[in-house]
Amino acid sequence: MTVKSVDLQVLVPRAGEVERINRTVQGQQQTDQQIMSQGIQENLKQQTQVVNQTQATEQKKIEKEAQEKNKENKKQKEESVNSGSGLETTEQKKEEQKTNAGRYLDIKI
Repeated sequence: MTVKSVDLQVLVPRAGEVERINRTVQGQQQTDQQIMSQGIQENLKQQTQVVNQTQATEQKKIEKEAQEKNKENKKQKEESVNSGSGLETTEQKKEEQKTNAGRYLDIKI
């Protein structure tokens, strides 16, 4: 394929224009990539904050449950000391277990 002189006169000035367009496209691609990476980083930050917040909430719930159990244990000890018979405490425990049945649900993810 031969290039005519007229075609060459048109192509040479356009080479600079093509180069400028190529640089613009490459710059836009880099900018898009930076924006995507920033979005991903922000998303990861948000996810770690959510996880940390839920862990703190779960810790408070565990501490609250432990305190409730301690109170119940103290009441049972006091009742067993006051009542003197162990049969009543076992019956009370059974009744409490029946009332607490279905109260808590353990879910692990």
